Amino acid sequence: MIREAVILAGGLGTRLRPVVNELPKVMAPVNGKPFLHYIITTLEQQGITSVVLAVGYLKESIMAWCDGRYPNLSICFAIENSPLGTGGAIANALHHCSNDEVLLLNGDTYFELSYQDFLNFHQNQDSVCSLALKPMQDFDRYGCVVTDAQHHITSFLEKSYRVIGLINAGVYLIDRKEFMRISWPEVFSFEKDDDSVRTVIEASSSILLHLIDRFFKTLQEESPVAAYMAEGILKGVFSQKN
Repeated sequence: MIREAVILAGGLGTRLRPVVNELPKVMAPVNGKPFLHYIITTLEQQGITSVVLAVGYLKESIMAWCDGRYPNLSICFAIENSPLGTGGAIANALHHCSNDEVLLLNGDTYFELSYQDFLNFHQNQDSVCSLALKPMQDFDRYGCVVTDAQHHITSFLEKSYRVIGLINAGVYLIDRKEFMRISWPEVFSFEKDDDSVRTVIEASSSILLHLIDRFFKTLQEESPVAAYMAEGILKGVFSQKN
């Protein structure tokens, strides 16, 4: 059973600021409660006992809201005092984790799936990283993920209208030890083709996960990213123009 999760909650949420005022994106109210509430409640219901919140922008409001609210959960904060980039935030948060397998979630996305089924798939695939995908029809808001017959991700396609396809649901399972074995720079973004990341790629013999528009993509064929399909409800925090 998965016991530990990381929630990425440090985004600036620039496009949402006119809507949520001075609140971080994960604290956007939904039916009178922060969006984050629904994510943490689901984690607790599915057996998660330890949560690491990767926080930065307006972190005080997240920390104050969590204080004493979940007595049965161990909650700690991986704080970005200055922006670390998406990849840096993940690496920083994983330093606060102790389990071998860690669930990773985007704090602005809610996806309904069985974490136990996801873990079983992940272990059967013997994957360093598994990504949850959702089948969609008639969409143009999202990029598309292409997989092969072995449930391995082969490519990521840009946003465009598609009759049918698979999209990233914002939930991942990561082999923490393998990820941390790479000597990451302190500040880096997977979504940018940056020299520091390219240096790591060339120096490392293990898997590198490259985040493209929040999508993990394997850069080494010997350790493919596995694709887990689920039909659950997908909700996100978006501006009207997003």
